[in-house]
Amino acid sequence: MRDEERQLVPYEEERELQRKLKEARERRDAIEIKAIRAELVTFYVFYGETYKNSEAPDPQSAKWCLKKALELQKDHPVANYRYGHLMYADKEYALAAYYFKKAVDGSPEKCLSVTQSLIANIITVNCGLLMAKLAIQEVDELEELYEDDLTDAAKREDFLSRMIVNSQEMLERHMYLKVTPSRDEYISQERYLSEKETIGDNEIKICVTPDYRVMQFQNRKPEKLTQTEFYVAHTVLMSATYLETQKIGEALKDLEKIIKPDAIRKCLSRLSKNIPFWDLIVDTYLTGNYSARRRRNGIKYTLLCHSSIAIP
Repeated sequence: MRDEERQLVPYEEERELQRKLKEARERRDAIEIKAIRAELVTFYVFYGETYKNSEAPDPQSAKWCLKKALELQKDHPVANYRYGHLMYADKEYALAAYYFKKAVDGSPEKCLSVTQSLIANIITVNCGLLMAKLAIQEVDELEELYEDDLTDAAKREDFLSRMIVNSQEMLERHMYLKVTPSRDEYISQERYLSEKETIGDNEIKICVTPDYRVMQFQNRKPEKLTQTEFYVAHTVLMSATYLETQKIGEALKDLEKIIKPDAIRKCLSRLSKNIPFWDLIVDTYLTGNYSARRRRNGIKYTLLCHSSIAIP
């Protein structure tokens, strides 16, 4: 079983981090222990996110990675948030509420984004209502068994049903985000689907859900993006000023895994090579070994994404 688990994350990188953590513990170096443990937690959360939001989502592998992260740091907000979503999808409402509460509480070093906190709180309310409905159904079954008056049961059922509908409608209204260089806006799934199909003149759109990640430009064929390509492209397209590789890396530093400069350079090279319209939307400045990029003048950029997606 352990051999199979090892294959879920890069074995050599995991083993090296675990070795460093073990040695730091043997030296009782508290500062080093904290730093390496944080790096290992970030490692597991990144791969948990990758399995959860890949083109072919793998919830079981995502759970394994996130559990490993939470074993090392129980109060890690993003690990709890991601695990809460997985529990909610499994209809484990009590567990989902527990992990979302832990996520909102956060840790001394980190907290959820405003969007993540809002979604976590809405889903926690929804979990409570769904659990209450299940509990009341059990009470109603007992009352029916003993032939008690069912009028109160019907009233309770109607009240809970309306509360759940209200909670789900609130969640629906905040389920997606529309992000432009000038503002962020919560939108419904209906509006997301409508805007996804509408591309204006000189407009570039990136659309992201847990199992869908594409770039669209005018009437051209949509182009799929990897997770790292999405992060890098989004950062460049949000900027009206030139960003060199170091600045792109700094903009991505709050993600759950540090993307190194060499990886960013390779990613930019892939985007330029694989996206036929890349040079039409991105202005690249080259001089010697220096290069920088920005959104071209006159190009409008919009990101449409599910609210659970991590955004740089």
